[in-house]
Amino acid sequence: DVQAFIEAQGAGAAEPTPASLTASGVIPLAGTRAIIARRMHESLHTMAQVTLHTEADVTDLVRMYERVKARFPVTYTDLVVRASALALRQHPRLNAVLDGEVIRLIPDIHIGIAVALDDGLIVPVVRNADRHSLAELSAERSRLAERARASQLSPAEVSGGTFTVTNLGGFDIDGFTPIINPPEMAILGVGRIVEKL
Repeated sequence: DVQAFIEAQGAGAAEPTPASLTASGVIPLAGTRAIIARRMHESLHTMAQVTLHTEADVTDLVRMYERVKARFPVTYTDLVVRASALALRQHPRLNAVLDGEVIRLIPDIHIGIAVALDDGLIVPVVRNADRHSLAELSAERSRLAERARASQLSPAEVSGGTFTVTNLGGFDIDGFTPIINPPEMAILGVGRIVEKL
């Protein structure tokens, strides 16, 4: 079917090339890509990367999602960010940043949410995430994601995070090893939801 579709489009049609790809087939490591690469490299070489994997029964989360989405737009990421924000109140040592030779516990909970872009990854920050209702948090996450995809985020919208959530469940990923976003102390990586006995 794919081959028939291609042939129906005409053999002379040129294959589209991403804007960031040069004529030689090389993608320059510059701009956002370079910053992301540098920060991830820094994280791997300056911080202890301990990854723990566990499964959770999210039956109640799925029920909540079904109930809430009838009232306002919500994603599983919104629910995980909300749960993380509330959990950080109880575990303040995870809501911290590395500052030279000291760990600073931050009283405000600012959660970064990883957003995939064609040119890499960016982490806009939801300020005071624990003080938002779920509807407010969902609206703010959506607003930041739209600004990220339009390359319109300000420096203030991508800095000052105290904890990051990254969700690859939408890509059918079961588990992965997220890299801490320095100077933060922790990151939560979320995989897909699967039905099990």
